[in-house]
Amino acid sequence: MINVNPVIIESLILFAFCGLGAIVSRGKVDWKWIGLAVLTYAAHKFITFAAMHPLIIDLLPGRYNWEGKILGSVFVLVIGLLVCKGNAAAFGWTLKQNGPAVKAGYTVAAFTFIATAMFMYWYFPGTQSAPTADWLYQMTMPSIDEELLYRGVMLLMLTRAFKPSFTLVGAPFGIAVIISILMFYATHIVGVSADWTVTVNWLNIISLFYGMLWVYVRVATGSLLLPILLHSWANTANYIL
Repeated sequence: MINVNPVIIESLILFAFCGLGAIVSRGKVDWKWIGLAVLTYAAHKFITFAAMHPLIIDLLPGRYNWEGKILGSVFVLVIGLLVCKGNAAAFGWTLKQNGPAVKAGYTVAAFTFIATAMFMYWYFPGTQSAPTADWLYQMTMPSIDEELLYRGVMLLMLTRAFKPSFTLVGAPFGIAVIISILMFYATHIVGVSADWTVTVNWLNIISLFYGMLWVYVRVATGSLLLPILLHSWANTANYIL
């Protein structure tokens, strides 16, 4: 049986964040886009978890959920293309770096790269070893799938629901970006078992910092390219350093 409990809890958390955002923005929000964001998030999570079911063919080797991440990525990409009428650049799926604060985005990306290396080197001493399939998964799947969702299509929908209200070193920020950061953090600290036991690992604060830095690079450069590369680096640096 597929454990849908995490899907339900995480979707409710997202809706709660959006509700708080609506209160802060004094009702100046487009609920249609909030509804679409929550539904997209829930469907993506269901697809990802469903691929772990024993009846699903295990096409790729290793202990990780390759099939779920691939299907989830394709689903989000298709939804984004439908919403944007084929304009993938609207949600950052482009190699072009033509955002409102490209130089600032590059600077933050360089800082994040170095800070990640230093954190991994000192916090996780010793080079980690793993089967090739495992580190290939970490290099590709979480970064592509999660960046497409949190800082790609979902951020686009939330931005259409909550208009940016200020700029941060030239990059547009607002409630949508804050929700994206908090949701990425929540996903990485909240666990829900099949019997509805909820665990919260508040100490996984690094995901909050990564969420803040990567989303800034995304909105500053207008592209998901650097966030994907930085995400991949964060997941594989300890295999190298």
